[in-house]
Amino acid sequence: MSLMTKPSKEYNELLEEYKNLHKDLTLFPGKSVLKYVHYIRSILKDNKCKTLLDYGSGKGYLYEADHAYTKKNLTKPLNKFWNLNEVTCYDPGVEKFSKLPEGMFNGVIAVDVMEHIPTEDAEWVLDQIMSYSNKVVFLNIACYQALKTFKNGKNVHVSVHPPDWWMDLLNKVWYDKHNKRTTVYITFEEVEERFVSSGIFKTYTLYKH
Repeated sequence: MSLMTKPSKEYNELLEEYKNLHKDLTLFPGKSVLKYVHYIRSILKDNKCKTLLDYGSGKGYLYEADHAYTKKNLTKPLNKFWNLNEVTCYDPGVEKFSKLPEGMFNGVIAVDVMEHIPTEDAEWVLDQIMSYSNKVVFLNIACYQALKTFKNGKNVHVSVHPPDWWMDLLNKVWYDKHNKRTTVYITFEEVEERFVSSGIFKTYTLYKH
């Protein structure tokens, strides 16, 4: 496993950038999960999940029944759509969700997260995500540059790698510590043309023993 015991300097610098970006109430509302809500519901149902951690949840608007964003995009908030008893949101860039969760959860999702993590931090973040799950993990990773940039011009997708690169790392992290406890589902997105997403590019599942 990774020898890193604390976030890199770049990770901490990016975190401060995201804290500033999150001051805009329209940015990072948690909408990336929308295209996967049915797939995630199937995974949670098949594995009898009742508790969930949304790791890198953004503002988590879709869990709020009365929020205009939920009413516009869903017939009910995500926790009810997924038939869950408990949902915990974690996002270090959002003050009310910035405290690391305690305990474990049946399911953990991290949608549109890993490409925002510096490459040198990817291993320990994946390890942390998997360590919270006692049943399933769902990951979605974009393998292309984003439209958004930071003030310094750097793309917000700081870790752009092909699916095979991610799979090598995912297999290592999962097999070393988590393969007997959790099943990991991963989807990847690439672009056919610049900034035109082709949707789910490949889907992999790491099956527990």
